[in-house]
Amino acid sequence: MGDQPDNRDPEARNPINDLYRLADIKRWHIVRMDQKQSVAEHCYFVSLLAMRLASAIGAPVGRCVQYALLHDAPEAWTGDIPSPLKDGPRLPVAEMMGDMNVDGIAPITYAVVKVCDIAESIKFLKRNGNSRHCQLVQNKSEDKLWDLYGNLYDEFPNFNWDKGLAELRFFLDNSEETFVDDYI
Repeated sequence: MGDQPDNRDPEARNPINDLYRLADIKRWHIVRMDQKQSVAEHCYFVSLLAMRLASAIGAPVGRCVQYALLHDAPEAWTGDIPSPLKDGPRLPVAEMMGDMNVDGIAPITYAVVKVCDIAESIKFLKRNGNSRHCQLVQNKSEDKLWDLYGNLYDEFPNFNWDKGLAELRFFLDNSEETFVDDYI
């Protein structure tokens, strides 16, 4: 994150107050779901997957987790924006985020988080979607994920993408079994 000065202006806006809104901002406005998901919940799960994927491939874990936690932070001000519309005008994110802004995202960090962002969406769609439209979105997301992932081998050849692929498949394919199930 940005440098945090010791002598902060007590009158300065605290971006954390705005980011608290992410817990109340609903995702999947245009896709029928059995379960609601907030942007904060999505960011949390993306960060958990980013931690595992970055570790598996040998990428900087801390930076990937940090970026994953804040990758949808602008939605605190815009609400959830469906993917097809995200290529519109850009917000002054750095100004809104203040000292919470994550500057200088390395391409590998961006790539890891993008993969995890799509993968988390697919898992949520698999577990909670209930319409033909949801299935279409899931299929399109899966195509996007595997196209992106296939390109990473050439784009970042120094990382262990095969080990990452095993981690990603484990995440996507094991959605029903939990430790809690053994105790309830």
